[in-house]
Amino acid sequence: LQEALEEADMEEVKKAMERFQLSVEEFERRIERTYELFKRVEMERKMDQLAQMAEQLTEEQKKINEQVEEKAQEKDLTPAEQEQLANQEQNLQENTEYFQEKLEQAREEFEQMMAEMAEELEQIREFMEQQGLTEQMQQMQQQLQQGQMQSAQQTGQDLQRQLEMLQSMMQQAQQQMNRQMKQEVLQAMQKVQQDMLQASYQQERLMQRSQQTGAASPQVPEIARQQARLRENATYIIKQLIDISKQTFFISPQMSRIMSQLMNNMQEALQSLENRNPRSAARSQQEAMANFNQAIMSMQNSMNQLMQSGTASGFEQFLQQLQQMAGQQGQLNQETLSLFQQQGKGRLKLDSEALARLAAQQEMIRRSLEQLHQQMGNRKDVLGRLGDLGQEMQEVVEDLRKQRVDKRLIERQQRILSRLLDAQRSVREKEYSRKRQAEREEVRVTQSPPELKRELLERENKLRKDLLEALKEGYSSEYKEFIKAYYEILSRQAVEQR
Repeated sequence: LQEALEEADMEEVKKAMERFQLSVEEFERRIERTYELFKRVEMERKMDQLAQMAEQLTEEQKKINEQVEEKAQEKDLTPAEQEQLANQEQNLQENTEYFQEKLEQAREEFEQMMAEMAEELEQIREFMEQQGLTEQMQQMQQQLQQGQMQSAQQTGQDLQRQLEMLQSMMQQAQQQMNRQMKQEVLQAMQKVQQDMLQASYQQERLMQRSQQTGAASPQVPEIARQQARLRENATYIIKQLIDISKQTFFISPQMSRIMSQLMNNMQEALQSLENRNPRSAARSQQEAMANFNQAIMSMQNSMNQLMQSGTASGFEQFLQQLQQMAGQQGQLNQETLSLFQQQGKGRLKLDSEALARLAAQQEMIRRSLEQLHQQMGNRKDVLGRLGDLGQEMQEVVEDLRKQRVDKRLIERQQRILSRLLDAQRSVREKEYSRKRQAEREEVRVTQSPPELKRELLERENKLRKDLLEALKEGYSSEYKEFIKAYYEILSRQAVEQR
């Protein structure tokens, strides 16, 4: 755009402005899609957090009950021991109250997106209120302080049964939500795949007609009209894909590239038909049909991955695989370090079989990472922190194969492990804390050409405002960093597109 302005070519300025407008609109659409997807991921994680908290409450009460039963057999229980048990029950009561707060917050948030799940959480809240869990915990504290061990035992057993029921209700609610969300996404995927199949069939028929039609044939305008209608259908398919991409990570960027190329093919076919060149149109139509078929296969892969995932978004599966790789890398690092230490103790010749085995293990981890990249569609919004880790793993493989076990290799392996762990920490919420507070984040505004500075600043300030609103949604600090990092990636990409 800057070059067009300097050359004062108004036609080029117009085209550049159109390209700029498209890039900004695409930027905003991607921000919107990713924000919607983050909200769904956060819903999954909130339910997972609540289920884990309920399980932890049950375990805490069980441990207290075991101690009470053990102490009850002692005839002379000191006041200090009684107070210690009462304090443990008080801590459990505070944790239960905190759970109730988180439950109510989740219920309010679910009302906006999943009314049925909000009702489930309301039933759980009513159960806790009807059972009077915190009141019973207060009663048990008093019984323990007064040395009424038999009464405390009975109260503790009642509480444990009720907490087990609470845990079961939370697990069922979580499973129901995951099933419902997965089913909704799967049905949407099946619908769009069926539309693709129908469109591919129609495109094939149009291609065959174009191949059999001469330039002067009166059928050319009708073929063009049908091709235009098919292009409208493809536009609707793209809209469906965008809607699905707001719900799951399993719609990869590759699908976007396929559909973009497909639309180009259709436009070229229409242009050829307008120029009364049906043979040329047939070639573009054949390419469009091939892209439809490729999109169908990509959608099938997405559905397969969704069905294997425990959640609709697929995000938790990604974290679990990342955690597994980190564990494998940690074990590999220990074995390599052991060989390095043996070498330092005067062992001149390293075990070639052991080195070959370690190289094979590192290669397996590298391939697992590569497969994970493919499953997540090479999405930089999720995998950006891993960077070129695969290349670094490949260098470790080569060093091990060439029996180069030195300090540099050990440091490289440690760096790989650190980056795998950092990637998990950047998105995984830590254990719940009572002092979660939203922190205001500052987002860098990229520099713009002087002539467009005001307009760009207005647009980017709007995006920054949207981002700050997202960061106020009560996410953990680690999750906020994840959202912020994604925004920065999109900002850099938008600058490059200009």
